[in-house]
Amino acid sequence: MGILLRQNRWMAAITAAVVAASFIMSMRIPPDRPLPAQGGSYRGVIEGVGTMQLDLFLGGPWDLAWLFRPDNGHADKLALRNRNERHTWTGEWITQQEHGWLTNATLHFAMSHDGREVTGTTRGHDGRGDTPFALRRTQEYMALRLINREKPARRFDGWVPAWKHGDRLGRNVSLAAIEQGQQAAAAFVGDRRARPHDLALIGWPTPNDGLNAVELWQPRLQTDRLRSFAVWNIRDDGETPNLARWRYRNVWWNGREAVPFTLRELFDSEKPWEKTLRELCERQLEAVEAVSSFARRSSDWNPDNFTLSETGLQIYFDDCRVEGGRMGGAHVHIDYSELRSLLARTGPATALVQARLSKID
Repeated sequence: MGILLRQNRWMAAITAAVVAASFIMSMRIPPDRPLPAQGGSYRGVIEGVGTMQLDLFLGGPWDLAWLFRPDNGHADKLALRNRNERHTWTGEWITQQEHGWLTNATLHFAMSHDGREVTGTTRGHDGRGDTPFALRRTQEYMALRLINREKPARRFDGWVPAWKHGDRLGRNVSLAAIEQGQQAAAAFVGDRRARPHDLALIGWPTPNDGLNAVELWQPRLQTDRLRSFAVWNIRDDGETPNLARWRYRNVWWNGREAVPFTLRELFDSEKPWEKTLRELCERQLEAVEAVSSFARRSSDWNPDNFTLSETGLQIYFDDCRVEGGRMGGAHVHIDYSELRSLLARTGPATALVQARLSKID
């Protein structure tokens, strides 16, 4: 009887250890494949609009979506009104204006069962005409979550880029994004005991009340040797509700490793690239009635708030750097055709040229 009891205890201990180990391992990042997630980045052409990217983030406290147009580098919010159990949504395509929001169109769309395609229709703000569209998934996401249930409950949700098998650059970018997400999550929830394995996959229950923070990585350019992302953050920490801001991440593969790069590294130091960019930025900002303060004070010039798309360079200005009473920030899109002669012949610029993007050949 004693031997049997000891055997039962031994088997129970083994079982508990296996269960605990599998639980922790399920929350760590496998070395050779991405984790499952919900949503993704979808691309396609919409008649009358052009190439459109829909970034869809599912499984958090809310379903979230953004639209991006690679031809002009402009990102707009897609305000999702409702969703049913069949993954069907209605969303308002809205643009931030000086005195509020302008509705461009209403989108009705659904996701395929395997998540690889989004199909639907778009209707103009005048309510006339339904234009069908179909977008294919080009980027999968990994979803991170950390919850502190102490009152008030705090919850962090993050969506970071997944990578495909054999994609060394994508894997490096994803692991760096995960590490940043873990740090941001631990800081927000205020749990000093938080460790990387505390970040779980989609599926944790949601606190009924509390504070939330969200971080969304949105792809802007993905080539074999270069990746560019805009990262949107919003948080409600009880003191500054719905505080939103953007960050930008640009990385290239130098043949050995993934390396972040600055805007300065794209250009030939012996050519007047900075003067040219200043003039192009000022011209575009004046065209939208946003007076650029960097034109008067060089200390305000921060060109590293940038992304790259298939057609050009985008430089972003926040509220502190753009005057004129505008609500929110502003961005400038510069075609590669205007920058081609200024590019460096070494470093990340070689990856940009190698990709043979539009207007850069």
